[in-house]
Amino acid sequence: MTSTLLDIETTSLYADTGMLVCAVLRRDGKDKVFFVESPRRESKVLRRILEELRKSDCIITFNGRSFDLPFLFSRALVIGIENPKLDLPRHVDLYDECKRVLRFDRHGLDHIARLLGVEVNARLTGQEVPHLYMSYLAGKEPGVRDEIIGHCISDIETMEGVSRRLEAIIALEEQNDDENSGARKRDGGG
Repeated sequence: MTSTLLDIETTSLYADTGMLVCAVLRRDGKDKVFFVESPRRESKVLRRILEELRKSDCIITFNGRSFDLPFLFSRALVIGIENPKLDLPRHVDLYDECKRVLRFDRHGLDHIARLLGVEVNARLTGQEVPHLYMSYLAGKEPGVRDEIIGHCISDIETMEGVSRRLEAIIALEEQNDDENSGARKRDGGG
């Protein structure tokens, strides 16, 4: 099975008022980085991202069910890409999985990662990206491009660590469910 980790950065939470800035797709340990060098190149970048996602059997995101994928699809419609929806055989949203199996006060990626013992190398936050990107477009800070890409890659690395830890937790949960089911059957229960 071909799994792809996906993270995006945007100028807004909403596809009708913002645009895509950056996306990183990690498949088989290799990153594909997509950066929108200028607003007029967004359509081309978005088409390439959708093409790459279609090559995956499974897409893994963090809050991607509510944000990343709907933003990509909505933005594609706004800029005139027909039929952007993917027929995804499987989408694993780590945010949903964390809420399902972990009883934590907060469910942000960095918070969960730290609690699970996953190293977090975040240099900036997603909230900083829109301002930094506007500075990049204005030509004021050319080095900002690498900062934004680095942030996206850092999120992918954190997601990958959380995913590994969750796999172990879910496997243990399933093992306990199987053992409890077997005990109920031996005791004459359902």
